[in-house]
Amino acid sequence: GIGQRLLILSALAAAAALLYSIRAPASHRSLLAQTVHYLARPHEGAHVTPLDVPPAWIGSDLVAAPARWRYELTADEQRELLEAMEHLDVLNKSLADLLVSDLRAPLLASHVAAWITQLGQDGLGFLVLRGVPVHAWSVPQAEAFFWLFGKLLGVPGAQDSDGHLLGHVRDIGGDGANERQYKSNAEIGWHVDFADVVGLLCLQPALLGGQSRIISSVSVFNELLKLPGGPDHARRLYEGVLLDTRGSGHVTAITLRPLRYADGVLRTVYHAEYFRTVHRYPGIPAMDPDLRAALDAYDSVLARPELWLDMELLSGDIQLVSNHFLLHSRNNYTDHDDPARRRHLLRLWLSIPPSHGLRTRLLTYLEQARVAVELATTRAAAAIRWASGPSS
Repeated sequence: GIGQRLLILSALAAAAALLYSIRAPASHRSLLAQTVHYLARPHEGAHVTPLDVPPAWIGSDLVAAPARWRYELTADEQRELLEAMEHLDVLNKSLADLLVSDLRAPLLASHVAAWITQLGQDGLGFLVLRGVPVHAWSVPQAEAFFWLFGKLLGVPGAQDSDGHLLGHVRDIGGDGANERQYKSNAEIGWHVDFADVVGLLCLQPALLGGQSRIISSVSVFNELLKLPGGPDHARRLYEGVLLDTRGSGHVTAITLRPLRYADGVLRTVYHAEYFRTVHRYPGIPAMDPDLRAALDAYDSVLARPELWLDMELLSGDIQLVSNHFLLHSRNNYTDHDDPARRRHLLRLWLSIPPSHGLRTRLLTYLEQARVAVELATTRAAAAIRWASGPSS
């Protein structure tokens, strides 16, 4: 009927616009464009044998080797950042008007290529920078630095439906059961964020708790394969799974494929809670038994402490985590009574320019087209339902 034709035309037009926005140069990306970029992971088939690759690390092996993943700024680099901030103060630009060239920090910039490698398939997939002199800056100054630091690495993207590009992670009394969980002080389970890399700059840690916990999703995959029925569980996770969006992007749920594999590289999207809570909504079918078994098995591996790496982020720490090769979580926390001392982190979602070969780029373009059409169709259907009003 007319409604179906309208849905198809709307979805195709939106998908075409999305694909253009992904490939065109941009200072930042919309939530939808960044989501398509992130979910469009190259895929050649369901790989179900273990992978011996750099991101397949074990947390207990890294606890005693912080030099492999933590870089402490030198006194010269800290002094350079303080002087760079004086220059930014003189420019007196808004965040939107700041250019990467406005950050006069050549010592810091000299590390960027190595840090991008560390975050990719040839590195551990994460790193921590220690010693950013936030104690000497106001919150707006810290925002300006972190914004430009992110642009040194990649393209910032929106983190919510309101288009916020630089997030503030703090307890504002949010409802963790129905809203994005970073708005509360509650524990946050294993998940990824929908961007290549998530960056956090710690301005103020909590009084107690709030530690960051990360795990290699490649190692989780390897351990999953060792379980009874493990290869079958992995195969199910290469297929479609519904995700609870908590209203982000103005839709209730989207379909994604947790595992994607191409050219020896496994990329994982996983949310231990949102894969399950999506089935509470009207019109969403019950979870199929094969998926429930696969999620239960995957979660059982996530529960192994020897795979975790816990870290306490101090004031002035930057944590960078790949959402392709790691999952992350957070402990609950208790805050200071003094509002000025309460836990406060700045957050960036970044798209990193790909460095794929020709074959992988072609696979990525195919995935971009598929994901763009799927997401555009979901949004168009939601808009038509809203415009139609409640059924009589």
